Amino acid sequence: MYSKFFPLLLFLLTFACSHPGHEDDKIDGSSDTTFKHDTSAESSNDNKSSSLIIVPGESIGSLSLGEDAALLSQKLGKPDLSDAAMGKAWTTWLSKTIDQNNNIPELNVFTAYKDTSMTVKTVQLIRTTSPDFNAGNIKVYSPLDQIGKTFPALQYKAHFTQAKTGKIMSLYDAEADGIAFDVTVVNDKKLCTGIIIHPKNKSVMDHYIGLLTGKGWNVSNQSHKQDTLLR
Repeated sequence: MYSKFFPLLLFLLTFACSHPGHEDDKIDGSSDTTFKHDTSAESSNDNKSSSLIIVPGESIGSLSLGEDAALLSQKLGKPDLSDAAMGKAWTTWLSKTIDQNNNIPELNVFTAYKDTSMTVKTVQLIRTTSPDFNAGNIKVYSPLDQIGKTFPALQYKAHFTQAKTGKIMSLYDAEADGIAFDVTVVNDKKLCTGIIIHPKNKSVMDHYIGLLTGKGWNVSNQSHKQDTLLR
């Protein structure tokens, strides 16, 4: 069912719900997925496609960097998770449907004060684990080599180990473009498992570690230049 906030339809259908989330290792990068929703009121494929676009350094779907954080609940509904402290917050909306790999996609938004006046909080990072959204030919579950060809300035930043499972994930960032990628090796495939949009010419590491540590990830060898997992 459509909301009156039509430009944000995909976010409302996908993320404004309460559902226990998980990130699974059962990944097949060869198939595509779309969220299951009522299509009876869809007005055009063009509107649907435009709401799924990732613009590096700017937006994911209808959610943009720099917009007023006070509008998020109005746009997306009540979040499923929130971790706030010192005027900063990571807020999470979970999908009500699973993707083709039995994972529950999520939308994560980092907000903080816009400036030292500490009067307005804005969206400063946006992350999605949904394969529905795309940056040209790149989306969640795209292989690392394809991402590198699309974003030649892509650089390894760090790898993280999940405390409970021992799972390893690497982080790559194209700083000048304003886009970063979580990458995990599954069945000898180096696949994207998350896409992060951040301001151009700024490192994703400035704030992203806060979300990962909150999810139980520990940063490893952050200072060295070579990716020991994905070389």
